[in-house]
Amino acid sequence: MPSQRWCPQIRRPPDRIPAWINWLLATEFNDVPTRRTDLFLVRKADTVMGYVLTKQRHFADVTIAPVQDWMSFDPTALPETDLLALAVGAAAQTGPDAVEVCTADPAEQQAMRRAGLIAMGQLNFLCRPARGTALADERWRDPANWRLRPAEGDNFWT
Repeated sequence: MPSQRWCPQIRRPPDRIPAWINWLLATEFNDVPTRRTDLFLVRKADTVMGYVLTKQRHFADVTIAPVQDWMSFDPTALPETDLLALAVGAAAQTGPDAVEVCTADPAEQQAMRRAGLIAMGQLNFLCRPARGTALADERWRDPANWRLRPAEGDNFWT
């Protein structure tokens, strides 16, 4: 899987390398027998265009399949909104009662509403950088400059 370098001007994320994805898929912090993780690759011919990382877990009366991470390696050929639609379909094929997508991107939110998903709750992130550090730069006050996915927090294992 190709690695992408993050650059604020083009809103690319931190490295997405196979070792990180494999670590997410292989690491267990609790013994939840109903937990399932899946990696879906989107290919065009022999080229990996992007990926989707999902999990699934059964709770008392419902099975939920959240889309945890997604990335298009060529947003022109595979827009993230299209990739997210594929992600919902991939998560749904595992048989859950509900599919969950957490995104702060307005275009992705609109695409999810068009796909029939409804807004419920939110996933929060708090960052208070120390003065003088790179994250204290004024540009990071705008959420549009951030690209965070649920898998970047600890909820991939919960």
